[in-house]
Amino acid sequence: MKRDVSPQLKDWLQRPERKPLVLKGARQVGKTFLITEFGKKHFEKFHSFNFEENKQIHSIFEKDLDPKRIIEELALIKQYPIHIENDLVFFDEIQACPKALTSLKYFCEEMPRLALIAAGSLLGIKLSEESFPVGKIEFLYLYPMDFREFLVANENEMLLAVYDKASVRDAIPEIAHQKLWEELLNYYVTGGMPQIVQTYMNKKTDRLTAFEEVRRAQKILIESYNKDFAKHSGKNNSLHIISVFENVPLQLSACVDDSTKRYRFHHVIQGKRGYAQLHGPIDWLENAGLVIKINICNRAEIPLKAFCKNNLFKLFIFDIGLLGAMLDLPVSSILKQEKEQ
Repeated sequence: MKRDVSPQLKDWLQRPERKPLVLKGARQVGKTFLITEFGKKHFEKFHSFNFEENKQIHSIFEKDLDPKRIIEELALIKQYPIHIENDLVFFDEIQACPKALTSLKYFCEEMPRLALIAAGSLLGIKLSEESFPVGKIEFLYLYPMDFREFLVANENEMLLAVYDKASVRDAIPEIAHQKLWEELLNYYVTGGMPQIVQTYMNKKTDRLTAFEEVRRAQKILIESYNKDFAKHSGKNNSLHIISVFENVPLQLSACVDDSTKRYRFHHVIQGKRGYAQLHGPIDWLENAGLVIKINICNRAEIPLKAFCKNNLFKLFIFDIGLLGAMLDLPVSSILKQEKEQ
């Protein structure tokens, strides 16, 4: 699926002094697909190495971090030469091999002509125990698909053109407004996870079946996140993380007047009452990209952080479709919403 960050990838490619690029984002937001399509379109050869799927690759980074030797041995694995000037090398799930993350420093310094992109979960990159290549890499963040990207995936060029031309000053035709509203409600159900959006697009001629498949896929994805918690944090910590993750939608659902209240710490985890006891799971989820934390400032002055308190903030689930699935919101109740006049 076409993503709005594609022009940023092109800009990176055309810079004369580019550094290795690290694409960050929560799991399943489409990092691998995006880079694969980009590599096939813009390079003579695209060489992808997945550090989770192929543990053999890890041993290449154990001896030393010499870029020339690493590229030669990676080429042996592929049984195909890697041309520094013309090819793209992609380190997927790089968080699974911390030494590979460190090696980006040496690729930047000793092999700057190589186009090298790495991708990994936010959490794995954040918690790497190896030396982090500060100042030697560039970052690009990938979020779930927004509403415009959803329209692009829907392949309705006329409606997309109307959306792109819309402004607060110029009214759009009422029929176009109604069509956009209907698509927005569909987006409220599906959200922006590419796999979920594709599930909907494959079945959208039968909306009832499509949304049933969407909810089923969302539940599976949420369960995979819960398993990730235990994998990265241990059994005991994962229970607290799950409690906070499941509590965020509950607190949001209590706001029925179009406002969002500050996050409350009571009754989230039994026996824990304040920010000091919950900030660990909250920070974990924020680092994983699964919640969005918005600080509350008591004065609108610069610098804003000087007027914020650590324990005053709002929390949001990172994808609106998953939010609905976590709350078991009936699809019919979402689709029946009326637009404001």
